[in-house]
Amino acid sequence: MCKLSMGQLGGLALIVGPVMAFIMFLLQPGGAIIDTAAPSDPIAAINALADNRVMTNITVPLVILGIMIMVFGLSALLVSTRRAGTGDALSRGGLAFIIVGMLTWIWAQMMALGIAVGPDLATEEQFTGIFVARVAATVGGGMAVSLGFILFVLALPSSGSLDLWLNRLVALLSLISLASFVTAASVWGDLDQGLQLARSLYIFWVLWTVYRGVRLLREEAGA
Repeated sequence: MCKLSMGQLGGLALIVGPVMAFIMFLLQPGGAIIDTAAPSDPIAAINALADNRVMTNITVPLVILGIMIMVFGLSALLVSTRRAGTGDALSRGGLAFIIVGMLTWIWAQMMALGIAVGPDLATEEQFTGIFVARVAATVGGGMAVSLGFILFVLALPSSGSLDLWLNRLVALLSLISLASFVTAASVWGDLDQGLQLARSLYIFWVLWTVYRGVRLLREEAGA
């Protein structure tokens, strides 16, 4: 039987989940490394996913798994720091936004898988609508996740000045991420630049969750 406590499992989840999702997303065809394609160029992005079907079939499930593990870790972190009052309500609300946003990201990943395993005889134009819906889900989910992190980290109790300033920094970066997703979705904005900036800020969420995961593991070990 597994003898790990909720806090220990949550701490491991905060370390493993975000890192797995981030690495697999970087390796996903059409992304930052393999056959890079701009979100505003559906044909190039569709060809990247279809031409690298094996890599897409590997990265999509692992991105989804990483997201699910990360959500569990955030839930465990919330439980371990739960307190009565407005702060608890805001952190719960923030987690709800994060969950909704990440479920939307999972849906976007499933559409990428659909493009990769689609009929060989289908033309790129037939998948354009699916890809556009995928981009819309990515942007909409990003707005929800960004807003969720703002609420979650600001309402989370801080055990010292370092935690306090780290939480404020992550909240500020999440606000910038939210503005980037809004810019990407606006008619006057730039889709490619907005998504590029927002995605680059994900690394700070990864670093923060890893830090909180290590802290949670140490707290459980000392309990």
